[in-house]
Amino acid sequence: MTSSRQRPGSPSGELGRPALVEQIRTLIQETGPITFARFMELALYAPDLGYYATLRTGARDESGALADFQTSPQVHPLFGRLVATELLEIWRALGRPEPFVIAEPGAGAGELAEQILAGFAEREPTISVVYHAVDGRAPPQETTEAPVWWSNLSELRRAGTRVHCLISNEFFDALPVHRLARIDGRLREVYVDWTEDGFAEKFGPLSDPALAGVLGERGDAEGWRGEVCGVLNDVLEQLAGLVDNGVILTIDYGYGVADGRLGGPPGETLVAYHRHNWNDDVYRRVGRQDLTSHLDFAALFRLGRHFGLEPAGALTQRDFLLSRGLADETERWAVLQTTPGRQWQTRFASADLIRPDGLGRLKVAAQRKGAVEYSLESRL
Repeated sequence: MTSSRQRPGSPSGELGRPALVEQIRTLIQETGPITFARFMELALYAPDLGYYATLRTGARDESGALADFQTSPQVHPLFGRLVATELLEIWRALGRPEPFVIAEPGAGAGELAEQILAGFAEREPTISVVYHAVDGRAPPQETTEAPVWWSNLSELRRAGTRVHCLISNEFFDALPVHRLARIDGRLREVYVDWTEDGFAEKFGPLSDPALAGVLGERGDAEGWRGEVCGVLNDVLEQLAGLVDNGVILTIDYGYGVADGRLGGPPGETLVAYHRHNWNDDVYRRVGRQDLTSHLDFAALFRLGRHFGLEPAGALTQRDFLLSRGLADETERWAVLQTTPGRQWQTRFASADLIRPDGLGRLKVAAQRKGAVEYSLESRL
């Protein structure tokens, strides 16, 4: 492997959780440099030490890990209520199945599930719904009430579950990614090594030739650098395997959709989030900051076809929410508030959901499988 660049830092707590840094350092010393995907997997999901693993156990430390970012359902319940209206459109397109079976990978603490179910209760109170929430921090299933919690998609599939609609919000952008570059006409991969200054990057051959297939034509230009989600194909296979006739809705940061409004940078998108601020030093605060990479929606659509998933439209979150009645819903919600301050908070949160330089940049994409006639763009 050839050396690329180093990320200097103290080998102490400045690099991150000492136990996690030591675990990764030991792995590198035993096996040699590791792919960035493996580094990211450990940084986010290492048991009891990774960033999301500590969120799952409810741990809080001096980094303020639980306050690093907010997803749309955490900004305001209006988000989930409007998503519920779209799911009801899918329910009608499917012929109003009873029960209507929904699954949400990456369900987190269940905020979106709660908001969707509340929206159903308000708009279609007689509908029968089975809601499966999938997340590694799934709480013990103590009741039979919705949602039903699962630890992972494989567990849900083994149970023989068939789903009418899969909905995810910022699920794909937390999947580990490989970092690639085109150097002297060849695709090379970034590996993470350990030096006396901390973690360092080295270029080497692709760890898996299949990565080039996931990348497609995006990395053809000399000097290009970017990320590839090596598990995207496997995840899509799992999702498609849950659906016979239905729709998959994906809400995430990303690029590559055919519509010019939804394009984006074809290069590096990997960033770290710490206390609501982003940075590009992904080798510090290991286990104490979030790592995220934008989803390649072109690859999502292209690979999805291998499993019977046909593209069914894409919008920005801003366009999606506005076309689903955000303005009217905001005022309806605001007038129910008891103080001017709470009314202001409602309107401010609503505006935050569609900010062009913020959450409004998220993409909402649909894929359909089976005979269902549905398009995300039909209500513009």
